Amino acid sequence: MKNNSFKRLIASAAIAVLLACNIGDAGTSVVSYAAAATTEQAAEEKTEKAEKAETSQEKEVRKEESETKETPREVTEDSGTDETIKETPEAPAEETAEEETEEKASEAAAGEQEIKEETEEETDQAQDASAAPSEEEEDIAVPAGSTSLTGMIESIQVGPKTGQSTTDVPRDDKVSVSVSYKISDSKVGEAQANPEWEYDLTDMVNDPDGILSSISGAGGEIMQGGSSRGTYRIEDNKVILTITDLNWLNAQESNVSGTFDFSLNLDADKVKDRGGYTFNFPGGGDFHIDFEEVKVSGEKKVGTRYNQQATSDGSNFDVTSEKNDDGTYTLYYSARVKPNATLSGLSMTDTLTGSQTLVAGSIQLNGTAIPSDYISTSGDGFTADLGAYLASTGSSVKKDTDYTVTYQTTIPESALKSGQANTAAFTYAGKTDSFTTNITPVSKKNYDSLVKKSMSADGDGAGAVITYTITVNPEHADMAGMTISDTMTDLQLLEGDITISPAVNGMTTLTPDARFSDDELSTNSYEVFKYTFPSDGTFTDTYTITYKTKIPESSGSIEGKQKVENTVKVEDEDGEGTSHVEDQFTFPGEPYGVGKKFSSWDTDNNVINWTITLTVEEGTTLSNISIQDIPYYGLDQWNINRDAEVLWDEITVTDTDENAVAFTPDPANKSIKFDQVDKTIIIHVPTKSPVSITEQADFWAKNTAQVFMDGKKGKTAEAVKRYVSQTVDMSKNVSYDEASKEWTWTVVINPTNAEFDEDYVPYFTDQLPEGMELADSTITVGCNGGGHTNAQGQVIWGTHEDNPAKVTADVQNGTIQPIDLTKGYPDIYNAWPTGISGMKYTITYKTKLSADEIARIKGNTEEQTYNNVASVTDGTNVKNTAEKETTYKYKFLEKSDNSPEKLDKDIIEYS
Repeated sequence: MKNNSFKRLIASAAIAVLLACNIGDAGTSVVSYAAAATTEQAAEEKTEKAEKAETSQEKEVRKEESETKETPREVTEDSGTDETIKETPEAPAEETAEEETEEKASEAAAGEQEIKEETEEETDQAQDASAAPSEEEEDIAVPAGSTSLTGMIESIQVGPKTGQSTTDVPRDDKVSVSVSYKISDSKVGEAQANPEWEYDLTDMVNDPDGILSSISGAGGEIMQGGSSRGTYRIEDNKVILTITDLNWLNAQESNVSGTFDFSLNLDADKVKDRGGYTFNFPGGGDFHIDFEEVKVSGEKKVGTRYNQQATSDGSNFDVTSEKNDDGTYTLYYSARVKPNATLSGLSMTDTLTGSQTLVAGSIQLNGTAIPSDYISTSGDGFTADLGAYLASTGSSVKKDTDYTVTYQTTIPESALKSGQANTAAFTYAGKTDSFTTNITPVSKKNYDSLVKKSMSADGDGAGAVITYTITVNPEHADMAGMTISDTMTDLQLLEGDITISPAVNGMTTLTPDARFSDDELSTNSYEVFKYTFPSDGTFTDTYTITYKTKIPESSGSIEGKQKVENTVKVEDEDGEGTSHVEDQFTFPGEPYGVGKKFSSWDTDNNVINWTITLTVEEGTTLSNISIQDIPYYGLDQWNINRDAEVLWDEITVTDTDENAVAFTPDPANKSIKFDQVDKTIIIHVPTKSPVSITEQADFWAKNTAQVFMDGKKGKTAEAVKRYVSQTVDMSKNVSYDEASKEWTWTVVINPTNAEFDEDYVPYFTDQLPEGMELADSTITVGCNGGGHTNAQGQVIWGTHEDNPAKVTADVQNGTIQPIDLTKGYPDIYNAWPTGISGMKYTITYKTKLSADEIARIKGNTEEQTYNNVASVTDGTNVKNTAEKETTYKYKFLEKSDNSPEKLDKDIIEYS
């Protein structure tokens, strides 16, 4: 059998040299195939297989057909540098180089046929290797529907995809690899028998000692000679290559190889703190990567409480607080660490200095006590096995997770004052990182104990005198360089001096702020005094600061019970302390009231009219009184601060009976003056805007009235108004339903929830289009108040839009009679709209053509137009109207024979 094969190889050698080629091209994935034998040899072998089932005569016929009908092939140059085997048509009658080649091939085949006469047993043994696999090959399991690529490959190589680094690889990253393989020549037949090849990496992913979570990739096309021969994809941790060009595949004989790409998805919890890892791929390919260096970040803190810990930069520690009964101090430590990898182990060792003693049971990890089984102590510190403790809880030291160890120690005062350093050392992955905090205490003051304030009063109303006493430095600390300041509510007048005892550098009084000597009151707080002790002296005395204030007899616009507060503060660059006192006092106010109100717009002249009402208590006479009027305007509601003009010559003043009241205008001070007022008066003040009111995108006006009595500021009143067009906007739309042949009309009134100066109940009416009638007598009315308030003070939202009113329409002579839009809503929240201002109304109803109209237009091909006019009124006057047209064209069918035809739908047009 070996002799026979050798002879066949010799017989075809010449043609093999001429036609041998290397097939390959680049694509999304490249699969290259090299034909090591000629097409003539392949045809001969197929003929040999067929001869086993034929008679000698049939074999002779088959041999002749093979020699005469074999399609010659030629080697042609492709667009690239690779060569491609290409079928060519039969050559012309004249003799060519191809004919000579064919002749030689036929002669070789004939000679081989003579040699090939052998026993039936030898012929059976010479069948294609793929039809009779060896015992070793039969052991490979081939999944149903696909062929294992691993079982067919002769060799495999794995390397990084272009751009993929194999060093400093993040532990939760993905690694992109490129796989090159070669199918064993003896397995080419098996590859042809099932053109779907599967490279299974499931065992690699599921390996308990592995580091993968999955494999993934986008897949791609299998390209050859510029043509797509199939595709490959990645799914369920497998690479599946599918050849779709079977004619091309079956023409290949040996040296089948290719490449494909995919990504290895790393599992950080499996990678842990390994330095590197070698992947062993099915079929024998190895691939190694090295991971980024394992590191931890962290810090160490210490303080008197956990929420008062200083950072590890050595900030000062307050030694004057948290002193224990035995004279020691308790220190609260925290050491935080965050690894950049999941660690297989982590421990922390802390060496205590300065005669510190660990407080038993105080060691915690992330707020949970660590059992003593995982802590070992020594005379000068302890070690906590954090990794073992976490493992006992079913957890581990995770990547990018904060682990904070907290614990307490006690330390003698002498050791604390001498300054100490404390270091926490974390050991992991064969290395140790340490974090240190410094205890560098200073003798600091207990600031809150440095100052104490008290207040007492001889009454709780007008004329009451309040005495304030401040005690400074009762513990005799050194106050050098410290500042003391005092702040109080501006509802009181300072009485006398602010004294300090004993004297400081010969000074016995402190200078107050002048604000507390005038009679302009406010509920704001301001600084009364501020003093800094000289830094170049020693001030260890206890000082007493005393002063008095008075609640004024006349409090202007301040009236009723008010809170009077006072706070003293002592501070330096290291800290501060405060003391606060407060009490309630009743302020008398004034025997009058003042109100400001918008009156009207005069848009033609850009004038805004305001009224000021000065209400005087019966039996009271106000003397030497003036009212300052300051108008403003703005183009948005947040910046109404532009000056407007008061039309002084047009101001009028009347009493409640509309009798004129004498006054003196004072334009220089923007004031209206009265010698005496003993009754309520109404002041009409016109103001003028320097810009057009109606031409602005947004226009706001503001007016402030400030009362002065005997030159003292009194009560104030203010009004703000936004200009809104008094025309009610409304719109109308229509839609047509071909199935029901009904029009649905929607009318929206006041769509922007505009507020109007004069509110009224809105009524809706509608003149139906001629030729139409209501399809349903029920009209739906919805209301959305957008958060506006109705006349009863109730806030209206969209409740009545979601739950509209159902109104039965009264139609007379084709007109829907007026419908009150504030009525008929369901009883929800017991609140309903009461008018048009701030309310948006939506009215919906349906119409259809009347029977008379249908009869009128039947058979008429002209387009019909229908006009609908809706109106909103205040019950008497029309406020606005909205019109909408719709068109309708009757479509009919004329037949000239009895064949069935489909009638087109009616044509509806809207305008």
